[in-house]
Amino acid sequence: MTVHFARAGRPLLVPLGGPRARPAAPRAAVALITPLLQISPADHWAVWAVIAACAAAGQQLEGTRVGRALSGPVCAMALAAALTNLRVLPEPTAEFRLGQAAIVRLCTPLLLLSADLRVILGSTGRLLPPFLVGTAGTVLGALVGVALLAPQLGAVPGGLTCAAALAAKNIGSGLNFLAVASALDVPPPTVAAALTIDNVGALCYFPLVSLLGARVPAQLARADGPLTPPAPSGGAPSVVPGVQPSGTAGPLTPPAPSGGAPLVVPGVRPSGTAAPPTPPAPSGGAPLVVPGVQPSGTAGPPTPPAPSGGAPSVVPGVQPSGTAPPTPPAPSGGAPLVVPGVQPSGTAAPPTPPAPSGGAPLVVPGVQPSGTALALALALALCSAADRAGPPAAVLPTVTALTVALATLCAQPLAPLLPSARAFGGLLLYLFFATAGASGGVAPALCAPLAWFTLIIYVVHVAVVLAVGRVAGWPLQDSLVTSSANIGGPATASSLAESRGWASLVSPAILVGTLGNCIATFIGIGLHSVMLSIARAVGVAP
Repeated sequence: MTVHFARAGRPLLVPLGGPRARPAAPRAAVALITPLLQISPADHWAVWAVIAACAAAGQQLEGTRVGRALSGPVCAMALAAALTNLRVLPEPTAEFRLGQAAIVRLCTPLLLLSADLRVILGSTGRLLPPFLVGTAGTVLGALVGVALLAPQLGAVPGGLTCAAALAAKNIGSGLNFLAVASALDVPPPTVAAALTIDNVGALCYFPLVSLLGARVPAQLARADGPLTPPAPSGGAPSVVPGVQPSGTAGPLTPPAPSGGAPLVVPGVRPSGTAAPPTPPAPSGGAPLVVPGVQPSGTAGPPTPPAPSGGAPSVVPGVQPSGTAPPTPPAPSGGAPLVVPGVQPSGTAAPPTPPAPSGGAPLVVPGVQPSGTALALALALALCSAADRAGPPAAVLPTVTALTVALATLCAQPLAPLLPSARAFGGLLLYLFFATAGASGGVAPALCAPLAWFTLIIYVVHVAVVLAVGRVAGWPLQDSLVTSSANIGGPATASSLAESRGWASLVSPAILVGTLGNCIATFIGIGLHSVMLSIARAVGVAP
């Protein structure tokens, strides 16, 4: 149908409805540019440069709304998959597979160097029983899922082995998924599909847990105490440190210790005193001068006695009264002398420190270059020891056991290396997710069985955690935090505790999540044998 309009004596034809021809210019531009961007399979440096760029983009996107919804690793994987589908990245080669396996093997010891079992088992407190129940719920859900979906999972390449990896992930974290998938040789397309589905499931799970946690008040007590501290005998209100009771005019006076002497808190003046106590004068009668404390009764800072010659003495850091700030003499050449920490007069902003000679890199607090090198050397040594200690299929479980044993026995010497190891290990995890996306993207045919299996794991896990917690009388926040540690790992569990105001559960949440990282790989590999037996029992050949 065409509507005719007249404009300036010329008919104007406006088509309404019917198919419209899509402009061919964008498609032609893509067809023209794509061959120019295609990377040869032999150009390994360019391939890994693009993989690293996808990992960096995933890290940056994690702070955006899209990144928070999908998670940074999934963003990195999606970018690499898109570049693979556009034929920018080539099909994975044997060298690419070797690099992918090396990333998984190396990040395992780096991320487990903080797994001191003595601290974990001694400090998790009341969270340990709910965490073990959540682990049992995940195992039960995985077995139920395999029993119900064995034919469908058997039709997926590596479906049963990937089911074991998903179970390990929902006991520990993504690190355990990678370890089990690599140890059992899950095909890369199945790995990419499973990671995508599990992250979609997490998008539904974590808001549910947060919604349930909204019914629990913010926790004020310690991890082993009640939510609200009880009032002592006699009806006096209980005193919570740092909380000012209503109706009081001033700060609380801390109770006196045994013996009747008042407790002196640095920086807090005892009630009833008009001025801070004057320290006693030393022998000789001269008053004791405390740096930063003005003697009572003086109108200004004390003026030091003048030396011989009548000129007043200058004390560093003390400005004589009535004088302007002294300007340091200019060095030869006329440029003013710059004193560190002193702002030149007339300048609007502090001076920018000059770059050190030799181009020394910027040092990030907590991450030292030497610590990164030592952590890398230690991780490589552990991987080498695992290669020598067992068969190739057991390398990742072996390196996990060696790392946990070393972290438990040598926790104190390893403490300076932990920030560098965590930073480097996290980078390697992002690189692996990018390589998973570059391995062929997500095949829709693989998604349905894995999606149903993941749903069964989540439903059974949550049902077991809430039911057992209710029967045992555990606080709801304990069950929610430990469940989050199972499904999402230490960072997710601590974030839930912090966002809900359960301050005393933040550190125990990290510890139980780390415990999950220690045990999930072994549980996942053990589950694989049980899953194969279930599949054979229902008539499915693995």
